[in-house]
Amino acid sequence: MNIGEQLAQLAREIWPWQQATFGDGCTVHGAMAKVRVECAEAESAWERCMLTKLNWRANERAIQALLEEMADIYFMLVQLAGAADIALPSPRLTVDGRPLRAAMMRIADCALPLRSAIGAALDWWWAACKWTECTGEIAAAIRAKLAKNKARTWGKPAADGTISHVKPAPKGGEV
Repeated sequence: MNIGEQLAQLAREIWPWQQATFGDGCTVHGAMAKVRVECAEAESAWERCMLTKLNWRANERAIQALLEEMADIYFMLVQLAGAADIALPSPRLTVDGRPLRAAMMRIADCALPLRSAIGAALDWWWAACKWTECTGEIAAAIRAKLAKNKARTWGKPAADGTISHVKPAPKGGEV
């Protein structure tokens, strides 16, 4: 199965889970706000990798952190597509991402003031995929993140519409 087919299959698994887990909390507004947060986290992970000046393969922890942030961005892009009732990208998605980018920019057109958030998310996502040559690894990272998210307890939507997982209490009474 190529990367496009894998991403399309994952989107078909993620969106129903998001709907079942978050219900009416699955909004375009909330996903747009959250994608901004995820882009900032991806940028931070990217910068940590760049600061090491090591080969990507030699810095496995940095790679994994960036892959997880990329997975988070994909979750938000899927929520945007689902909440805006826009067809998810075709399984014929190419490595350069043009069909995905076009579909997601249609979502952004529904909320023009927030369009830059979508562009930034996609730019980070595809640049990281291409630069790290991890297009094969991203599907595995998204699948792992889905399993992790399914095991989490989720809070209620915040004022900006974002939904975060409930952080576990510190062990041993530590603060």
